[in-house]
Amino acid sequence: MYNKRFELVFLFLISIILLLLTACESVPTDDILINNFREHKSDFKKLITMFRQDKELGYISQKIISPMDAVSEERKKEYRDLLKELKIKQIKSYDKNENIAFNVYAVGLSVTGAAKGYEYWGKQIPAHLELVRNLDEDYQKEREKDEPLAYYKFRHIEGHWYLYYSVDD
Repeated sequence: MYNKRFELVFLFLISIILLLLTACESVPTDDILINNFREHKSDFKKLITMFRQDKELGYISQKIISPMDAVSEERKKEYRDLLKELKIKQIKSYDKNENIAFNVYAVGLSVTGAAKGYEYWGKQIPAHLELVRNLDEDYQKEREKDEPLAYYKFRHIEGHWYLYYSVDD
């Protein structure tokens, strides 16, 4: 009886662990993001145009919009259809003339976590932000140092478009 109960509990725990592991999302590679951008460039440009036209809108995801009354229901649907097509979790900006961030991957809390995606800079990217040739390779080198990491770097795609990767341990 004891062995049977132990086996059932063990199988249950293994099932939960496997479920959690398969539900975990992995960080998309630079190549995946760049290919997605190039394949859907016109849709990305459309999002920039829409987001700049909607002056009050600061943030939109599949479930949340801020401020809530910034755009019509029809416009919300248009945004959400594009977000889904482009595999973007959210769009946000504090200054639409400066930059607009398109988060593709995000995990963690407000004080620690990671995010990767696209960033559109309407003006020149500030000099204090570090550009690298490949975010995946650069991040791996930083991670090998085996110390807490505050990582925020960019990779140029074309024109005003960049990839960004942000990690705070």
